Amino acid sequence: MVAKTGQTAAGFPSHFSYFNLSEPFIGPSGHIAFEGSAFDGKNYTKAVWAGLPGQLEAIIKENDTIAGFPENIFFSDIAPPSSFLINRSGAVAFLAELKGASTGTTTLVHFNGVTQGILKTGDQAPGFPPGTVAGGVTPIAISDAGLVLTGMTTGGAAFWFWDFEKIERISATVGECSYSSIAAYINDTGSIVFNAVLAGGDEDSCSSGGVFKWNNGNIELVIKDGDPVPGMPEALFGVSLADSSPKINDQDEIIFNAKLIQIASNSANNSVWIKSGVSEPRLLILNGEGLQEKPDHLIFSPVFFDFNFANSGYSLFPVTANGLDTLLVGKPRQSQPYANPRETGVSQLATIASKNDQPPGFELSWFYAGFSSQAINNVEQYVFAGFVSNALENRSTSAIWRGNDGSRPRLVAQNEMKLSANNVEHTLKKMYFPVSAATTFSTAGGKPSWFSDNGEIVFLGLLDNSSNSAILLITDDSKEQKIFSLAEQQFPQFFSGE
Repeated sequence: MVAKTGQTAAGFPSHFSYFNLSEPFIGPSGHIAFEGSAFDGKNYTKAVWAGLPGQLEAIIKENDTIAGFPENIFFSDIAPPSSFLINRSGAVAFLAELKGASTGTTTLVHFNGVTQGILKTGDQAPGFPPGTVAGGVTPIAISDAGLVLTGMTTGGAAFWFWDFEKIERISATVGECSYSSIAAYINDTGSIVFNAVLAGGDEDSCSSGGVFKWNNGNIELVIKDGDPVPGMPEALFGVSLADSSPKINDQDEIIFNAKLIQIASNSANNSVWIKSGVSEPRLLILNGEGLQEKPDHLIFSPVFFDFNFANSGYSLFPVTANGLDTLLVGKPRQSQPYANPRETGVSQLATIASKNDQPPGFELSWFYAGFSSQAINNVEQYVFAGFVSNALENRSTSAIWRGNDGSRPRLVAQNEMKLSANNVEHTLKKMYFPVSAATTFSTAGGKPSWFSDNGEIVFLGLLDNSSNSAILLITDDSKEQKIFSLAEQQFPQFFSGE
């Protein structure tokens, strides 16, 4: 248990306790961040806490001044959607509301023990002509290399990169072409990826777009609209208007969504690919493929919106197959087997859960009723939360499962389970997970997550009654499970129960 309502609030006098805690986030190395209030019996003080479990600090409190801003500007609150970006070293970035001489929202970063502002409304916009001022600035991705920000200025929209010392504008032009984009991902070497449509300049060279990678001031076009599809001589990639943004991992692999356009018929099919260096892209999934375990269950996803990946191309997909919500994990194909976008076979991805299947850890009368959030990490582990129902009784509950590679998931938490903290037993009544535009999280790409590379799972739980909330952490017990399974195989006489 990381923090609980009524427990002494870290960074406050002993008569202040936690109150109104929010859904927590966790970084790749296990640093946690969350918001809430500290209550002294009369007054509530809003605050943000961050750090490793057992080492939490209040990194900013309501009415605190902010390093880097004038002393008549104060922290007011966290701005929606209340998510925290956390890098491997424990730096935390978030969107905050200000009050005092400057109001509105801006990005704050806690780094090297100090919470500071980078850019606020009314400041000169970096990289723009003098007199161009910034509006609200939002953090969108973080790594050990730095922070990606986006915002509006009086000269238009902008991307910036802050390397924890200086801020620079990410150029809005490629050659004579201009572009705009609203989403980006970053890795620990400082490479940033995004997709965009080109405009302006010469009509022939600026009439399409693609997937771009920026690093140290240089922009590279990784895949462009109209590039040939490997193994499909009559098909072209369409990537600039893809339904989901490209993402990048720490091995510089890029995952991207593409429409495969058949030249002769002008028909298209949806797909996802992974590209590494100068190698040809490798196919990860194609709409219309059959499930590995049930080849007659066809994937029908005109839009692959909510996929994500981690190192070594390890990916997780929520899809619909034969009308049923299904979770798939796996890596890209080594070779592309299809001659055209409509030729499909059996997917190489493994099914870890599907609606109506019997969920591990429950009796045979239970079935998956739906999935609410899922995440993967850089050591090829997955976790997902969902709802299960009992076919024989009018009962439903929520639970969390985890697994490795494409193995069968294991139940690790559910409503009504018993928890012990400081020798006091509690009952878990409800679980809450981060709210985001996406429900598939990863420790790659610099975005928020509730799953670390150490295999830790963090979430908000209601204990015993609706007013008793807690930040809960489940550690990785995979090694212990493997040892137990090996012992059971080697010495079955001790596990027979006879």
